[in-house]
Amino acid sequence: MAHKHLAMEKPRAGRAATIHWLWVSCLLLGANLSSAEVLSPYTARYSTTAMGLGMTLNRQLTVDEAGKYTLTNEGSVFVASLKERSHFSIADGHIRAQDFKYQLKGIVNRKRAVEFLKDQGKIRSLRKKQWTEHEWQPDILDRLSQQEQLRLALLGADKPPKTLSFRVIDGPRVKVRTLAFVGKKTVSVEAGNFETWQYEQVRDDDQRTSNIWVAPALNFLMIKTVHDEDGSVIDIELKDSSLLPRDTK
Repeated sequence: MAHKHLAMEKPRAGRAATIHWLWVSCLLLGANLSSAEVLSPYTARYSTTAMGLGMTLNRQLTVDEAGKYTLTNEGSVFVASLKERSHFSIADGHIRAQDFKYQLKGIVNRKRAVEFLKDQGKIRSLRKKQWTEHEWQPDILDRLSQQEQLRLALLGADKPPKTLSFRVIDGPRVKVRTLAFVGKKTVSVEAGNFETWQYEQVRDDDQRTSNIWVAPALNFLMIKTVHDEDGSVIDIELKDSSLLPRDTK
């Protein structure tokens, strides 16, 4: 992924890992696109490390005949497991979120959920066992669908946008997040070497940095993500994907 989302709110390293598992799912919004633009379904596997532990994240995007997309992200390591799922559609070149579920099991159990109830004019969001309600607005995203909104935004761009902003719901708050274009860079990961566009999440402090690299040749699939909080670094890199050309697999 990408960009600026396992344990109780205790040690700093544990908090950094929690932030990252949430942030991995996430990152970014977009610009205007033709309604003819669609997202290509795919599967992808990512390797990630946190606190010295390795984990494989399995991501899959599917779409049915009615145009309903399902994005899933799953991984496990020892006694911990992560599962999240987002349903959405695309209208006027933007993702229209429908529902989101997130579950972390292990030493600490966590749940997140969002219900986008357009017919009722509201959005319900679960965080820390508390549901809150918000006015329904079409551009609000959940944590997981943000990654696909980034792809949509960049698919419709003839050059790297200098900034990308989006709104994502998180419990009682709807947060505005902004990514700034850093530059073009060749990145080497297990899946191969890729020409990428790098974006960094804009923050109001210097204790955290979050960067994401996406590959134009793979429909702007996330190639690499790095989150650094007070020296605690969490790295995610592409292992393989159905979007890779056959001769590179």
